[in-house]
Amino acid sequence: MLNQYVWVSIVVLFFSILLIYTLPTTTSFAESSESEINSVNNISLQVIFHFRAGDEKITTFKVFNQLEGYGQSEFPRFELSGIIDGSKPLVYDAVHELYHNPSDSVKYSDFDVEIYLSDEAATNILFNYQKCDIKDYFMETLFDKEETYNGKTKFAHEEHFEIECSVYHPSHLVESQDTSDGSKITSSMDKEEPETWEDYFR
Repeated sequence: MLNQYVWVSIVVLFFSILLIYTLPTTTSFAESSESEINSVNNISLQVIFHFRAGDEKITTFKVFNQLEGYGQSEFPRFELSGIIDGSKPLVYDAVHELYHNPSDSVKYSDFDVEIYLSDEAATNILFNYQKCDIKDYFMETLFDKEETYNGKTKFAHEEHFEIECSVYHPSHLVESQDTSDGSKITSSMDKEEPETWEDYFR
């Protein structure tokens, strides 16, 4: 009987030690996974909306496409898309005003948008749009045919925002490079050490 208690105590002790070592590892892995950027060269996308009702910073958009605006006669137009989440309440308010109350959408019309693309090292790009309005909003469900229905992949509910603006200012800041004769081409990034993305463009 005593041996039975000893064995039970040993088993309980073993699993307790195993649990202690496993929990921190699992938590650490989850935190690092959330912070990973799933784009080539680890380029992160950050979008800041400036409404009269307030500012909203969004880091969950995965797709940014410039649709029009490089030509001087065109209005700049771009789209943003990503999986549905709760990170953009002011943008949703702007969409609701557009579709349900377009005559009284003063708080959400003529807003500005700043789009930052950065690897936080050598490349920092800012697209600055002014006097913008949301022109279209729609949803799409992405899936991988039978793979998704068989449970191997998941259904992805993605939302798209199409935005048109009156003013467009792109800024490309790339780290200094050496020329063939050994001299250095300096950029504004060399003048001082920035602390945030916004600091690159002040």
